[in-house]
Amino acid sequence: MSICKRIRAATGRGALLSLASLLFLSCGGGGGQGTRTEIIVFTAGSLTEAFREIASAFETVHPGARVTLNLAGSHTLATQIVEGAPADLFASANRAQMDRVIDAGRIGEPVSFATNRLIVLVPAGNPGAVETAADLARPGLRLVVGVPGVPAGAYALEALDRLGIREEAERNVVSREETVKAVAAKVFLGEAEAGIVFATDANVETASRTEVIEIPEGANVRARYWAGALTDTPRPEEARAFLDFLLSPEGQALLEAHGFGTP
Repeated sequence: MSICKRIRAATGRGALLSLASLLFLSCGGGGGQGTRTEIIVFTAGSLTEAFREIASAFETVHPGARVTLNLAGSHTLATQIVEGAPADLFASANRAQMDRVIDAGRIGEPVSFATNRLIVLVPAGNPGAVETAADLARPGLRLVVGVPGVPAGAYALEALDRLGIREEAERNVVSREETVKAVAAKVFLGEAEAGIVFATDANVETASRTEVIEIPEGANVRARYWAGALTDTPRPEEARAFLDFLLSPEGQALLEAHGFGTP
């Protein structure tokens, strides 16, 4: 029996899945010679740039795989999965949306793979004269945040609570967005004088047209990201291989390069 056949047989008997899955892909599992196995990863929008690079690196290591990213807010993705959308892996920007999928029976035990923090993003030139995060409570300031149901929105409200200015700051909210990328875009386009986003949203693309105001450490929120393979995925070995790569030194280095912290 060839090594690939032995690996597949062992995997079916419940052997070490993480090792077997890596070898499964290199053996061309899921298709014949010249085919590529698609892995569908539902990915929180704040992970967009990092996961595009991670997907590319994964495909380089596993030429028999092709990663398809479904990018949206974690709340939207969780709703799609709960309603039966086909997926192999879910990467959420908080535990609350992951728990919705767990409660629906579609994910077993997820793992934390990265962290993030919040910042206040303002347009270049700082037209609202925001010097500290406390200035978000100043009357008349045009503030944009995520809707409470999405991770960035929930984290923003928590930070405002910690700053002791939630009630005043919420009076300044001119828009609540479905994704943190949309919050950053409002600021980038000058449609708001400040927005609360993840630190990873202050990137090279926005640097020339935005500025960053830090939120004090004591009031900031440590956002924790979770990932898990779907219990009903028809490609458990491939899903496990991608999850293993995400947790590997190479995957963690790529996340760190995009501003994410360790889990």
